[in-house]
Amino acid sequence: MAPAQPRRPPDHLGRHHHRSATPTVGACPGTAANTNGSGQISGLSNLTNGVTNQCLTVTVSDMSVAINGLPATAAPGAVLSGPGVNLVCTNVSATTAATNATCTAAAGTPAGATVSVGACVASSGSAASLPAGATLTCPLTVTMPGTAGGTNTTQTSVGIDAATSATNDNVTGNNTTSATVALIDAVTDSLTTPFATAATLNVLTNDQATGITGATPANVTVTQTVAPTAGSTFNPATGDFSVPNTAPPGVYTVSYQICTNPAVIPAACDTATATITVEPLPT
Repeated sequence: MAPAQPRRPPDHLGRHHHRSATPTVGACPGTAANTNGSGQISGLSNLTNGVTNQCLTVTVSDMSVAINGLPATAAPGAVLSGPGVNLVCTNVSATTAATNATCTAAAGTPAGATVSVGACVASSGSAASLPAGATLTCPLTVTMPGTAGGTNTTQTSVGIDAATSATNDNVTGNNTTSATVALIDAVTDSLTTPFATAATLNVLTNDQATGITGATPANVTVTQTVAPTAGSTFNPATGDFSVPNTAPPGVYTVSYQICTNPAVIPAACDTATATITVEPLPT
């Protein structure tokens, strides 16, 4: 047996000094490594003061968040809400209730959306103590930027960010998520042509769909909403609006609608008007 270490003599005030030690925190049977160091350890149970080599249980929750029900594309000014459009924040811990759970959302990047979250409903328990496996479901409303009907909307898409947390959630990798919604935007066109000069205007050139300016018959469906002025023609299959060289001087218009192709639910469409002006005969 090794000889006992002598006690350090008391100081001039009669106090005995004890050496401090760095504890080794080991994993319970069946788990991995030991960790040396110092600092506060929270969320422990089964701890008996003064007893070494204890198997300690760390009790933490684990919140995750998902955004549901938003379409890939929406029209300017569209309000995205209703059944199925929501946030779902889930305590994915197998054993531990989440304390003071939160479930929030805000406008993200690209900017431009207006985002609001309604009252959250717990599948069991409450946000104050959300049981393992339980969810908070919160109605979500996203208002797209811009105005429908031919006005150009600066944004091509908008972002929505969501987050969740709990006082005892130390697993942060699944606490945030994001979604992006593209804008479909039909933009008013105009063109002026000299007298006795044929002209063609493709109405899709400055429109946008799926977040890209320059819509095509491959990504939008074009329909005529107001017939072209007599003497002009409109081809929805191509988006070409034309006047011949025999068109009398005047203003020629056609109104049209574009919708995403393939279609989405709710429908994502926008309307605009194209104008060709034929100048008078020179004098």
